[in-house]
Amino acid sequence: MKIVSVRVVLYLAIFLIFVFFIEAKKAQVAKEKSQEVESILSLMMENGAPVTTYKVEPKDFIERQKVTLRNCDGSICFYLSRDKKQQLNLGATLYEMNSNKKVGKINYISQSPDYKTGLYKVTVSGLDIQAEQNVYDVEVKTYTDSLVVPTQALEDDRFLWVVESNEKAKKVEVKTGDKNYQYVQIKEGIKAGQIIVLDGAGQIPIYKKIKIINEVDSSEKKVAPHADNSEAKS
Repeated sequence: MKIVSVRVVLYLAIFLIFVFFIEAKKAQVAKEKSQEVESILSLMMENGAPVTTYKVEPKDFIERQKVTLRNCDGSICFYLSRDKKQQLNLGATLYEMNSNKKVGKINYISQSPDYKTGLYKVTVSGLDIQAEQNVYDVEVKTYTDSLVVPTQALEDDRFLWVVESNEKAKKVEVKTGDKNYQYVQIKEGIKAGQIIVLDGAGQIPIYKKIKIINEVDSSEKKVAPHADNSEAKS
């Protein structure tokens, strides 16, 4: 009986020693991780929040609306309300949805509404009638030299962080216009040539200053697509 008790005590002691070493190792790892995090935070506090910036430049901005195409007795067409039809012009370009890829043009706009629906028929040329996709963007209006910024730079739909120096950025309120998945039109609040924070703005209030780690080239005058979120009636 004594031999059994000695073995139990021995096994228990070994188990407790094992647990002690495991817990000690866990504490050491946790301490090292904490020191690593503190080191990163200290570095960011010292150097500033890492951000990517973007220079605001005028661009041509195409306003669009979504349309649903259908087979209309051998042609490809869609239907619009009177108000939407009045915004459209012959020769207007048809694009793949949320893309700059041109796929066709408007070649006919009915001046009389369909007697059943009251909608106006519009036909398209240059597009394969068997195409799998049936929702497209159609050009409505082009704004020349419009100030636009990537949508990801906008905070709460009305704020941008404008870089004032290599280490400082100021939060400014702006008035926006049309927008899409890629760009938002800026009506008031910033000027061409100003530098804004594109990525990393969420850390600025914490670290007070910024460190520019990347600058996105926006000098090329690209056409910024606009896609109306409200699909045209069809």
